[in-house]
Amino acid sequence: MQTKILLALCLVAISQVNAHGAITAVQGSNGMTGEAFGVDQSTPRDGTKRNPFQTDSSIIRDREIASGKSSACGRTLAGGNNEIRTADLMPRLRIFL
Repeated sequence: MQTKILLALCLVAISQVNAHGAITAVQGSNGMTGEAFGVDQSTPRDGTKRNPFQTDSSIIRDREIASGKSSACGRTLAGGNNEIRTADLMPRLRIFL
């Protein structure tokens, strides 16, 4: 009986979990390096609170994209909508959608 109650509590807890992250460094097989849209290198990475440690984590929600609140690339608390602009692209970089 206790096992069933514990299992039920675990399943309820799992359904309430949220996660986030910021991709601060990526290296491709071609040797090029980059980071995710909206990442601010001055954001401290040594804490757990939302402000200021997570203000550049992208928030991507279907309902916000559908309503126009954010772009398809999401938004951040610090910088607003993550938009792909030609000036942000590295030389010879191609994006396939």
